[in-house]
Formats: sequence, C-alpha cells, structure tokens
Amino acid sequence: MSLFHAYWLAVVVISILYAALLVWFLNGWVNIPYFTSCRKILNTKVSVVIPFFNEIETIESNIKSLLHQRIQTTEYEIICVDDHSTDGSAAIVKKYAEQYGRLHLLSNSEKGKKSALMDGIEAAKGELIVITDADCTYHENWLHSIVEYYEKEKPAMIIGPVTFKSGKGVFKKFQQIEFVSLVGTGAGAAGINHAVMCNAANLAFKKEVYSKLDDPFNINYTSGDDIFLMHNFKQQNEQIDFLKCKDAIVQTTSTKKLKDFINQRVRWSSKASGYKDADTIFTAGVVFLSSALMFISLLLLFKDVNYWKPLLFLYLVKTAVDTWYLYKTSDFFKVKHLLKWIPFFQVVYIFYVAIISLVSLFSMGKRHQIELKTSQKKRSN
Repeated sequence: MSLFHAYWLAVVVISILYAALLVWFLNGWVNIPYFTSCRKILNTKVSVVIPFFNEIETIESNIKSLLHQRIQTTEYEIICVDDHSTDGSAAIVKKYAEQYGRLHLLSNSEKGKKSALMDGIEAAKGELIVITDADCTYHENWLHSIVEYYEKEKPAMIIGPVTFKSGKGVFKKFQQIEFVSLVGTGAGAAGINHAVMCNAANLAFKKEVYSKLDDPFNINYTSGDDIFLMHNFKQQNEQIDFLKCKDAIVQTTSTKKLKDFINQRVRWSSKASGYKDADTIFTAGVVFLSSALMFISLLLLFKDVNYWKPLLFLYLVKTAVDTWYLYKTSDFFKVKHLLKWIPFFQVVYIFYVAIISLVSLFSMGKRHQIELKTSQKKRSN
C-alpha cells in the first residue's frame, strides 16, 4: 500500500469516527426532554458561589441579577469570593453585602480560582451548590429552574447551558459558534450518560458528594476546575444531567482580543494532560485528529497535488456533520443565523487548531524548563 493510499485510509477512518461520534451525541441531545418550570415552592437550601478577580465592569450587574432572581424559596445565599482583586471589585460586592443579608463576601485564603471555589463551597450552607462566573447574566428564573429540576430528578450534578452574548464582527461570530458547538456536544454526551464537558459558568452539584472527594478540582492544574470536578463525579458513578431549559441559559462574555482568545484556548488545552476519563480522551482525540489531518493535507499538497482529494473529503464530511448537529441544537441556543458561517469557519478552524497546538506545545516546554530549574535550585539548596 502506497503512502498516499494509507493516508486516504486514515482520513476515511477518522471521518467515520467523527461522524459516528456526533450522531451518537445527537441521539443524546434528542433524548434529553425539555424542562419547563412549574414555579412550585422549593425546599432545597442552595448556595451560589462566584469566584472573581478584577471584574469591576461586570460584577455589579451580575450581583443585581442574582439578587433579583424569582426563586420560590428564602433558602438561598450568594457567596462571592475575591481572588485578590485590585480594581475595586470587592468594594462593590461589600456595598451590596451590607444591604442584603443573603449576599456574603469572602477573601481567597490562597491564590487562584480553584482555591476561591473551595473556600466558597466550604463556607456554603446549601445542600445544592451552584457555581457561576462574575461576567455572566441570567434569566430571572435561572436559579429556580435549576433547583426545581434538582428536586424533581435528584441528579448529583446538573450541567447548565451557556452561550456567549451576541456581538458584531466575524471574530465574535466565530467564538459564538465554536462555544455553542462545545456546549451542544457536551449536552448530547450527557444525554447518553457519557458526559465529557461542562462549564463553570453554569454548574450545580450536591455538596454531600463534593465533600467526599479528596481533590475535586485537581489542584495540580491551574485550569479545568469544571471538567476535573465532573470527572470526579463520574468516577463515583453519580448521576450527571444536562438541564435542557431555556430559562436556565447563562450568557457569558467572549474575549475581545485575538491574543486573549489564543491564551484562553491554550489554558483550556493545557489541562488535557490531566484527563483520565476515557470518554473525554476519546472525544478530544477524534476531534483533534479530524482537524489535524486537514492541516496535514494542506502541507502535503506541496508534495503531491492529489492530496486535495482527502482534504476535500474530510472538509465536506466535517462541514456536513457539524452543520447538521448545530442545526438540530440551534433553536435552543438561538444561533440559527450563524449556520451560514460554518463552511467558512471550517477553513479557519484548520489553522486555528494548528496555531493552538503549536502554542500549547511551546508553553508546555517553557513550563517544563521552569519546573526543571526550580527543582534544580531546591536540590542545590
């Protein structure tokens, strides 16, 4: 078998795996029933935990939105944990905490989001913990929908839907459609009891289960608090549900600058080496290879123009499957107007994956050198 035919075979295999994976996830999405709140009186004590660092532009609107939730219970509290902000964010939270008894301000005992989360959860009095971010906005029935679903189904973890706030420009549209793809496939995976993704902007879980975990957020990694927590719940064979409810959608902000976007994605990819969950590893591997092979096909065109055939084949398969999946989920996430951009973004994605991969490898090498120097200094001392 020639190199060209072997490469063709690899492209076909990955294309089939990619298509089968999304069909599987789509089946999960379809099987998740829509949840509509009955506005019943709730009995569960709930604690909303928000870690924040220098969020002066969004923290006030975030707090107002949380304080005015239409939840049919008095048994809820809001815990904001300041991760050593320097922009006056904490002063704003303190002002509202003095006016509202259910709002509490804590200071992070150490540094970093994971430590802030752990401090907030430890102080929480609720049976159900809901974590979110300080740059989010919520429907007025957001919290009630989560707690009512919890009381009805009793899952150990509830993955809530998250979208980016709509904005103008191609860059904003690219981020929005990529993020919806991640959340939508994560929802479908949860629908077939193989959860692979969640987002800390909208995540609820039982404190009782959390308290049994030795290292819930995997503190060896700076990012990935949400994914590692979900993996820990999976290892305990706990029920993990996606909440398919429009009132439960949380809107968060996308990055404004390309540099910030790349740095964010590099942080996200850096945690992958800590994954031990088979579903997540397999999904990440198939998705990465499908994009990597497109980039490799482009490079091989300089060797042999016939490589345009596997390149076009993989491009058409990915575009068709991605469009189909997003079409099926677009009504819920309100992104149907973005479907026309998928063929163009598929081309952009080829270079996007290559850039993120290269920067991630460079960053990992740099971190390894720093760790090596640090260990050498400790030995010399």
